[in-house]
Amino acid sequence: MSDSWADCNSFMYTHNWWHLALFLIDLDRNDEAMALFDSRVWGVCKEFSEDQINAVSLLARLELRGVDVGDRWADVATYLDGRLHDHFVPFVDLQYLYALARAGKQSAVTEMLASLEDRAEQAKPFEREAWADCAVPAAHGLAAHARGDHAEAARLLGQAMPHLRPIGGSIAQRALFGAIHLDALIRSGWNDAAVKILQADERERPTVPSTKRALADLYRKLGRAEQAMTADYQAEQLARQYASPVVQRAAKDLTPATGSLVAPLDPSLRSG
Repeated sequence: MSDSWADCNSFMYTHNWWHLALFLIDLDRNDEAMALFDSRVWGVCKEFSEDQINAVSLLARLELRGVDVGDRWADVATYLDGRLHDHFVPFVDLQYLYALARAGKQSAVTEMLASLEDRAEQAKPFEREAWADCAVPAAHGLAAHARGDHAEAARLLGQAMPHLRPIGGSIAQRALFGAIHLDALIRSGWNDAAVKILQADERERPTVPSTKRALADLYRKLGRAEQAMTADYQAEQLARQYASPVVQRAAKDLTPATGSLVAPLDPSLRSG
């Protein structure tokens, strides 16, 4: 199937691989998702905004699963210094800011936060929910999460989450902000709130092992031993199922006919 993507423009090419990387993360195949980041999602056209947000979103999701991403944030952030005052779509701004914050570029983060607040103050009535009610608190919450202030991140992202839809992006893309909010809740010890979110996630997507594991951990913290045992068992069963040869073959059917998950990239698609 991926062979048919070769003639797509940079965004569609990298975005299709981004979706496959999310699929791999849900299968606990984080190393392969990282390989796709390096060969398919980042490095095709680093100057293009859509490729940049694909990279930011995938790196963040991998980190949330405990993957060490090395110096990749610094590489992505190198291309974002000129984006501080874009403010075309809040969804994009928030990802730029998070990447800059994760790369430790505090002066750029401070400048972008001030610029974003100015943009929100100038918002027309139909834009106010996206910019003032969501983007401003979300931006400060993302910056707090990046610097390790998880309680502040949980508070601010919690304010923004009910207003997320108008900021742009697809449901799958906006799910990043919910994942960061959930991580902040867990790290802050707000276990009751985190459990409710994870239970909703489980109802919507009941076959993701990492969701079951996170629920098991929280159930233990809340003294709900029987539910923790059930969630652990379900996570283990799913992990075994995904490790089976049938599932492995099905996943390979999504990739080039070379038999390898990551085939050589057409040089014409790679940025200089």
